[in-house]
Amino acid sequence: MLIFLFTTSIRFLTEKKKKKRIAVFDRYFYDKLANLNPNSSLVKLYWKYFFFFIPKSDVVFFLDTSLKECYKRKPEYSLNFFKRKYKSYQLLKKKGKTINIKTTTINQTQSNIEKILKTKLK
Repeated sequence: MLIFLFTTSIRFLTEKKKKKRIAVFDRYFYDKLANLNPNSSLVKLYWKYFFFFIPKSDVVFFLDTSLKECYKRKPEYSLNFFKRKYKSYQLLKKKGKTINIKTTTINQTQSNIEKILKTKLK
């Protein structure tokens, strides 16, 4: 099942790219990788594997939200969970071409993303 979903996703992305369309993902594989312990040698190898085989995105945004705000939105997770995940994301950001956007209001964040996309996707 996982292989089917994985190959379907790649096929979808490839077809979309050929047609010069834009595919927007709320989350890509980064969320799954960020849940793993980045200090583990096995996890580091796993990250390398994914970065080699997963199609490269043209633009990746990291919407940098305060830990308190994350906790407020998802109180079922502990603050320590968000701290660990944030550290993992910081390491993942170094692996790719990631654009960091400090979140403020929804409108301001959206405006920042649109400005960057206009310049990046010309």
